Amino acid sequence: MKRLYYLLSVALVALALTGCNMFGPTTEYTATDLQGKWTESDNPLCYWVYSLTKDDTGEYYWGKTWDESDEVYESDLVEHGNGWFKWSLSSNTLTQLHVLEISSALVPKTYTVSSCNSSTLVLKDTYGKTISYKKVQ
Repeated sequence: MKRLYYLLSVALVALALTGCNMFGPTTEYTATDLQGKWTESDNPLCYWVYSLTKDDTGEYYWGKTWDESDEVYESDLVEHGNGWFKWSLSSNTLTQLHVLEISSALVPKTYTVSSCNSSTLVLKDTYGKTISYKKVQ
């Protein structure tokens, strides 16, 4: 009898684990969800633009960022130089490759998209810092 109870409890645990997601639901986002111009909630003069223009490889999209509180404006950016980045989105993982103008090296940054809708974007970096954005256009 004990053996039957043991087998039933193991079966119930196995059934419960397969019937739920132990790590919570993962929302999948698409590139069109990020498309547009965003401003940081903590620094409304810092802008991020996610475009749907692909790079030469076709693997990444182009984006650009500037911070007017540092007296850097969109007109100061040289196409595909400092302030530009390549980006891709897979499920809820955002990868940015920031372009260094002098060497053309790419500096990678990875974020988890916590939420994204038509007016707000929330990212979490690899250190656990949360960054919030508001859509400008």
